[in-house]
Amino acid sequence: MGFMAKKNGYADYVCEHPETKVQWHIEAKGVTQAIGLDFRTGLGQLIKGMSNETTNYALAFPDTPAFHSQARGIASRVRKKS
Repeated sequence: MGFMAKKNGYADYVCEHPETKVQWHIEAKGVTQAIGLDFRTGLGQLIKGMSNETTNYALAFPDTPAFHSQARGIASRVRKKS
C-alpha cells in the first residue's frame, strides 16, 4: 500500500504512509515568468512550515533547465539532508 493524501492547512500536498506513519509535506511550484522568485518563495513557504523533525519536506518543481539551475544554487548538503 502506498502513501495516502492528508488534509493540511499550508502545504500544497501532504501524505502519510498508513503503516509506517512516514509523512511528507510538499510545496509545489510551476512555470511562470518569475521562476527565481517563485523558487525562493517555495523554499520560504517550505521552511516556514517545518514544524516537525520527523516529517520529510520537499519542494516539487517542473523538470526544466531553469528550475534545475535554481536548485543547483542551493548547497548540496541542504538539497538532500537525511
